[in-house]
Amino acid sequence: MSRKAEPNPNAGFPLMAATEIRNCMEALGITVHPDDLTKPTAASTHAIWAALIDELMGISTDMLEEPKAAVAEGMPHPELYLETLGTIMFFSHCKRLADLCRVQDFNLSDLIRPDPLRLRRVLSGVMNFAKFREERSPFQQMLAERLHSEQTRAEEMRRKLDHLNAEVAEIKAKREEDAPRVAAARARNEELRQQLLKLGTTQRTVSAEVEKLKQERFALSQEHRSRAEELHGLEQSVADMQMKLMRSPDRVRRGIADKERQLAEQRAIKNQLDADLRAGELRLRVFAEIEEGVIALNRVQNEIIAYREQAAEKRRANAERRDEIRALENQLHVYEREAANLVRKLQDVTERFDKLAEDRVRERERFEARERELSQQRAALEAERMAESEEASRLEREAHEWEVKTAEFARDRERHHTELVKEWKMLEAHMTDYMAAMTQKLGLELNVEL
Repeated sequence: MSRKAEPNPNAGFPLMAATEIRNCMEALGITVHPDDLTKPTAASTHAIWAALIDELMGISTDMLEEPKAAVAEGMPHPELYLETLGTIMFFSHCKRLADLCRVQDFNLSDLIRPDPLRLRRVLSGVMNFAKFREERSPFQQMLAERLHSEQTRAEEMRRKLDHLNAEVAEIKAKREEDAPRVAAARARNEELRQQLLKLGTTQRTVSAEVEKLKQERFALSQEHRSRAEELHGLEQSVADMQMKLMRSPDRVRRGIADKERQLAEQRAIKNQLDADLRAGELRLRVFAEIEEGVIALNRVQNEIIAYREQAAEKRRANAERRDEIRALENQLHVYEREAANLVRKLQDVTERFDKLAEDRVRERERFEARERELSQQRAALEAERMAESEEASRLEREAHEWEVKTAEFARDRERHHTELVKEWKMLEAHMTDYMAAMTQKLGLELNVEL
């Protein structure tokens, strides 16, 4: 009983003409004869669907045959239903493709008793899906390439982050290792700073005192020079007095005594000044040594300041490195979020494929249940067929007997008919003779044709 094909007004795709379907299928690399669409047969429809499954689902004919052979190995008498099994398995793949193409009412009749209009409508849905897949394949490829590049970048960023974390850990370990020395150096620096402050104060005091001593030394030198000049003048005066002594001895003696007294006083003053000068020079040497020590401490302070500047530079470099690490971590977080989004998309696609796999398993289970049911029905039909074969044999024997009886009856009827014909001819001849005799007796001319 054939089913009239009606276009589905709720379909999500337009009904394409046969030429458009042919052009689309030729674009997919599938050659279709015009009669395969306008006057489809089960064989041509099977070939079209096999090519579509191979092109769109990647399932070749050999892959379709392998499960059938595997299933048939564990079943008794596979030759009885191997063809039916292959048809049902092929229909399962076609049904999956039709469902993906949003063709909801695809059934087995579309394969074994194809209708031109329904075939066009179903193939229109498949071609619409193929066009959509072809249009979206660059986007899908772009997503896959982007996912791969993002994963590569994320992996590279992880390696960089691991390297930076290792460097940071090394710096932290070195810092922890140097912490006691840094603390000791800081304490030493603080102590030296306090000493420098004290020495600075002392240096200023000593410098002022040195300057004062220099002034005193200069003054003493001037006074020593003047005293020496006075002493030289006194000695000259003594010499003059000695020369004059020859003239006035008493007055000269008094003058000499006065001059000697003055000379002794001047010598005492000179000795005191020399002692003060030596003490001042000693203090000056001490202060010079102190000044050299202060200069050395200033040099140490400058070195400490340079070390502090280097430490500050290292801290700034470490801060910049930490900022770079934080920036890289933020960038890595962004990449990780993007990778997570891509992974979620990939998981969604995987879930869809898993769902399709589960649907395939359910279809397989349903197919196996249907197969068992069909096996039982096939066994029942086989028994009925055997009974019908026996009944047909019995009916054939009865028919043969009836044919024999019919032939005998026909022969009897033919003999009876022949006898009746003979009797009829005899009666006709007798009637003709009787009418001729009556005509002669009545004197009539009558032509009678029987």
